[in-house]
Amino acid sequence: IPTYKRTHLLKTLLESIKIQTFRNFEILINDNSPDDSVEVLVNSYRKDLPISYERNEPAVSAGINCIKVMRRANAEWVKIMHDDDWFASENALQLFADAALHSGKDFIFSASTRVWLDSNKTQPDELTPEHKQMLDESRFCFFYLNVIGHPSVAMHRKDYSIEYDSNFNWVLDVDYYMRYLGKHPGYQYLSEKLINIGK
Repeated sequence: IPTYKRTHLLKTLLESIKIQTFRNFEILINDNSPDDSVEVLVNSYRKDLPISYERNEPAVSAGINCIKVMRRANAEWVKIMHDDDWFASENALQLFADAALHSGKDFIFSASTRVWLDSNKTQPDELTPEHKQMLDESRFCFFYLNVIGHPSVAMHRKDYSIEYDSNFNWVLDVDYYMRYLGKHPGYQYLSEKLINIGK
């Protein structure tokens, strides 16, 4: 979890992790905040969740924050969750874990729901047949359209030879998807809306 100062949103994410039926995970938090507000919140969850917290001093770019937190992963699989997103159900992480165990693929992503935080308006984000065809034909379809979606919908097998490119700001994810799928062809798509994306 790369985070910055938004404790009210991070709390929603941590609460959604707290109720997951799948429990074999570690939570790594890299904090770019200028104060200790996130650390105070994280400390209140330590008795319930296996959290490892680091604060960036000085703060780094959003891209470097993602790179730093992913490098700290000890497990075989890595799942980025941005601090304004959260799991949609208590079995969401179990479904990702089942796919990791049984799909034979190194890259997994799910459908999601966009949630406008100011109004609670929602919109589903799914891999349509048209978008699936685009992705199956060429990973370079991302130059046209991000058919996977936000980083929080994805989970992948750890590969330190492929990292986010911190020279990018807004296309970190699509650049990463293209390079990862180039080295690890194929994917598993979960049609259930497992992630809520805060807008």
